[in-house]
Amino acid sequence: MQQAWRSLKLPEKGIISLVGAGGKTSLALSLLAEAQARQLPAVLTTTTKMHWKQLAQFRPIVSDSAAETAGRLALRQTLGQTAAWVSGWLGEKAVGVAPEEVDWLLEMLPEAVVLVEADGAKGCWLKAPACHEPVVPSGTAVTIGVLNTRALGKNLEGRFVYRLPEVCAVLGKEPGACVELRDYALLAASPKGIFQHAQGRRILLLTGGEKNKSFSMAAFMDCLHAEQAKIELCALAHRHEKTMRLEVLEVQEV
Repeated sequence: MQQAWRSLKLPEKGIISLVGAGGKTSLALSLLAEAQARQLPAVLTTTTKMHWKQLAQFRPIVSDSAAETAGRLALRQTLGQTAAWVSGWLGEKAVGVAPEEVDWLLEMLPEAVVLVEADGAKGCWLKAPACHEPVVPSGTAVTIGVLNTRALGKNLEGRFVYRLPEVCAVLGKEPGACVELRDYALLAASPKGIFQHAQGRRILLLTGGEKNKSFSMAAFMDCLHAEQAKIELCALAHRHEKTMRLEVLEVQEV
């Protein structure tokens, strides 16, 4: 088992955007912890919404302006602290910042790692985006698409699938149909799948390995190759039962 940063060959500076469903926040928090351990100046933000409990531990900087935020972030980083950045609060949700502000922040802090949760899925395991999703900053160096293997063998239902009509359209299936291995490849390879609007290198991360130990990476890679997915790496991960951080079990080049 490996830490995500090294196994996914992530850069030590720049924007890393997370899209898809079924583990984005776990991945973001795992990467943020790894960045701190590697002494990388890092900030977690979102261009959509996140629950405030997921960010509270980082004492979020609340501002819709990168220029206003940059100085405060630089001070946190000088002190060796990680931080979160949001534009405001709406009930129990943190409201994200505009993607162009994320790009501007990196211009001012070029040595920083900016982790961006750029998609929403309301806790579901699979999704396909609406036309306006995901909201990926144009300066993104790596887009990591997340799908959860726990949906394999389940039926296409709203409790597992976010934006069910869009998912069914990508898969060419009706609601209630069984989720098959090829469906994951379609959601990753389709122009209307999870990498819609993606920027930079594309990495697919399949989560849920702790719940689906029979998942065949070799068979899935055959599906990806058949769909001619424009992805650099594919990885299978699970969540450690004690630390709750994601650990990579296997990585394959596509």
